[in-house]
Amino acid sequence: MTIDNCQLSIVNYQYFMARLSIPSTKSNFLRLSEELIFAKEGRDLLDEKREILIMEIMGTLEDAHRKRLTMEKQLAEAYQAMVVAKVVLGRENVRRAALGIPSEATIDIHDRSVMGVVVPVVQVKWSKTDKPRYSFAGTTYALDNAAHKFSDCLVLLVELAEIETTLWRLATELKKVQRRFNALDNLLIPQYEETVKYIEYTLEEKEREILFQLKRVKAKLKQEL
Repeated sequence: MTIDNCQLSIVNYQYFMARLSIPSTKSNFLRLSEELIFAKEGRDLLDEKREILIMEIMGTLEDAHRKRLTMEKQLAEAYQAMVVAKVVLGRENVRRAALGIPSEATIDIHDRSVMGVVVPVVQVKWSKTDKPRYSFAGTTYALDNAAHKFSDCLVLLVELAEIETTLWRLATELKKVQRRFNALDNLLIPQYEETVKYIEYTLEEKEREILFQLKRVKAKLKQEL
């Protein structure tokens, strides 16, 4: 077999594999034509959703980066304030004051939708009073400052957790959308297009053959007359 024949065989094999194995009928042609239009519309919608998800992810990435930098800075300040409190009051006094602090905040979690993706909305609900929950006796401003900074860190940590969870879910959805888009764009739609073209070509050939046969019959009848 020559190189040209090999290449021709490969092309014919790829063409055959690209088509759906269904009868070349008018009903199949109409049905596949409608399904092809529907598939292209679905691909366009997936492409739009993919672009929106990418923009959402890029914006969320920027928010996550800024929030993480702020949180790390705030957390470093909080630990530094705690070191100062331990130096001023002593480790045991700080520990004793910490044991007397009840839970001051509750976490409220509910959902919202971003392009059909369910992402969390997390809120920290504090008690009404901003006064320290430990006794003023035996404590100083250094402990108040450390407690205040760690409270701020809790809010930042919750916000960062919300952003990073949202980012992870958006990225997961983007992968799903990309797979579906690729399946339509690279497999389903090319198969349908090739099948529709093949059926259309086959139907046209059948019509030509019928017309040719009719002409032959008509000419034969004229000869007999």
